[in-house]
Amino acid sequence: MENNKHRHLTLDDRMTIQTELSKSATFKEIAKILSKDPTTISKEVRKRRIVRSVDYSSSKKIEPCELLEKAPYVCNGCSKKRICKLEKQMYDHKEAHKQYTSLLSVSRESIVLSKPEFWEIDKIITEGFENGQHLYHILQANKISVSEATVYRWLHKGHLSVSKFRFPRVVKFKPRKKKRAGAAPKVNRKGRTYHDYLDFLRDNDFCTHIEMDTVIGTKTSSKVILTFTVVMSNFFFAYLLEESTAAEVVRVFDKIRSDLDLVHIEFLTELFKVVLTDNGSEFSDADRIEKDKNGKQWTHLFYCDPGRADQKPRAEKNHTMLRGILPKGTSFDQLTQDELFTICSHINSVKRKSFFGKSAYEMFELNFGKGTPRLLGIENIGTHNVVQTPQLLEFIRNND
Repeated sequence: MENNKHRHLTLDDRMTIQTELSKSATFKEIAKILSKDPTTISKEVRKRRIVRSVDYSSSKKIEPCELLEKAPYVCNGCSKKRICKLEKQMYDHKEAHKQYTSLLSVSRESIVLSKPEFWEIDKIITEGFENGQHLYHILQANKISVSEATVYRWLHKGHLSVSKFRFPRVVKFKPRKKKRAGAAPKVNRKGRTYHDYLDFLRDNDFCTHIEMDTVIGTKTSSKVILTFTVVMSNFFFAYLLEESTAAEVVRVFDKIRSDLDLVHIEFLTELFKVVLTDNGSEFSDADRIEKDKNGKQWTHLFYCDPGRADQKPRAEKNHTMLRGILPKGTSFDQLTQDELFTICSHINSVKRKSFFGKSAYEMFELNFGKGTPRLLGIENIGTHNVVQTPQLLEFIRNND
């Protein structure tokens, strides 16, 4: 028999584990079949077991079975599992292999830290640069076990809170050409896929949700535009980001949360309960987007499938209208937030065929009350005053 002792478990191996567990086989017996060490089987089962048959609709807390504290740690081979009312933990070979391949993929992206570990490193690096320290000194002084190259990769992908302009070498040296921008780490997308998004909408009663994206200016400009489209009405509003980083997106969400807390209008907060976006690195900090500063869940973030812009079509349509005013090749560095609000106001005031001649502004007011668009920085523009060309920005500046 081929020696498999030092090879990773395959899908077939995991299927064998599940089958043997259902027969109440011991780890030693399973290990002998697979030519593995019994501890390998034990670690695999404990690490990848999942909770099943828990009634989350009940307010009563469901206790786990005490037998799960010892081998085989799962209920697969238990003769009472069909009638047992306790929390069940099962080993499923498909789910276990899915977890394994996801972890393997993430590790090949060189992001092998847990999220708390990563954000602790991010905090240390940011504080070090605020004190004028160089990167090598920060890593050595704090015994951080990642390389300088890894930190630079995180920086260019937008995963770090610190601005790239605080890195002297980034400013001095020309960046290498890249094929594509980095994506949100896959560990953050678990449970937040487009399929999860569809399931979440089906299982929960939400009247609308938001499609979120970014629009970039020129290659040399640092500012980008973070856009929001309310699905029910195509209502469109946007915020300027100083740069395309996860920290800047979190800053905007913190500002929105703070602003809405001041007006105390609950249904506006409901707008943000579900947010669908793409896989850009600027959306990688899912936890801090979803939760407020007190750790309370404020929204639910989901990601489109890679390369599927059609999964957020309303945002793409509004981007087309935005590009009519700010064409590709336009730098956003001189753009102000007030100017951006005015641009969004003109877009929202355009009469739309899909709404039988009504504008997105009118549809939003119809659904959420008169005057509510102003709470998001948007004004109604008179029908004959709507401008949909680059001349709008010149007109705004000449009339300030």
